[in-house]
Amino acid sequence: MKEQFAIKLQQAMQQQMGANAKMNNIDVERHPQFQEEWRKMLIRLDAQYIQHLNEYKHDLLAVN
Repeated sequence: MKEQFAIKLQQAMQQQMGANAKMNNIDVERHPQFQEEWRKMLIRLDAQYIQHLNEYKHDLLAVN
């Protein structure tokens, strides 16, 4: 995800500043949009984890 975001950020900078725009040591992880996308991904992963965990609990209860 970090690499993909860095590529998109580089492309956006090139569109705004021209083809010679370079990302000089920009910490992608500190970019607010990256942080927002990361939070969304964590929420989705947590939801999937909880769903699977509940399914496993249900299956275990059915065994007893």
